[in-house]
Amino acid sequence: MAFSPGIFWAYYFIRFDWRRPEPPGLIIQVFLWGIVMGFFALLIEKGELSYIFPSLSFSSFLFIVLRAFLIAGLVEEGLKYLLVRLLVYHRKVFDEPLDGLVYCMTVALGLATFENVAAVFIQGTTAILIRFLTTTLMHALTAGVMGYFMGLAKFNLKKEKLYLFLSLFSAIVLHGIYNVIAQINLPFGLLSLALWLILMLSLIHI
Repeated sequence: MAFSPGIFWAYYFIRFDWRRPEPPGLIIQVFLWGIVMGFFALLIEKGELSYIFPSLSFSSFLFIVLRAFLIAGLVEEGLKYLLVRLLVYHRKVFDEPLDGLVYCMTVALGLATFENVAAVFIQGTTAILIRFLTTTLMHALTAGVMGYFMGLAKFNLKKEKLYLFLSLFSAIVLHGIYNVIAQINLPFGLLSLALWLILMLSLIHI
C-alpha cells in the first residue's frame, strides 16, 4: 500500500510522454534509485539544524524556514537533481525536453515512496491517504519544474548553465514554500496547501 501513491502518480505523468516513450527498464531503474535517494536523504537530514544552530527554538519561525529550505528542500531536491544528471542527462534516450520532466518526476516519486514506507511504519496505513494528495504529489510537482528547466538546458547549450541552475533552485524554493505552509499553523493552512498544489499541477500541464 505504501508504494501505491508513487506508482499511481508515476503512471499518471509518464503517460503524457506517449510520442517517444522512455525505456521501461530505465524508468524502473530511476524509480528504484529514487527510493535509495530517500534513504540517503533520511541519513543526511538526521543531522538537523539543531546541531548547526543549537540556540534556535524548534518552534520558532526561523527554524521552520531554515529546515524547510536548507534541510528538506536542498537535500531532497539536490539528490533528485544529482541522480538525473549523473544517470540519465547525458544518455541518448534523453532526446526531447519532455524527458526532463519524466525522469525528474520518476526519481522524485521513488524518493516519496521511501518516505511513504517510513510513514506507514510510524503513523500507520492511514498516513497514505493524506500523503497521496499532499507530500507525494508535491515531490512530483517540484520535480516537474526541475525537469522542465533541465529539459531546456539539455537542448539549449548557450543557456545550459542558467537553466540547470534554475532547475535546482526553483525546485528547492517551491519545496521550501510547501514545507513552511505545511508546518506553521496558518488559519487557512490546508487551503493554502491545496492552492499551492493546484497551481503547481496547472504549471506542469501547461
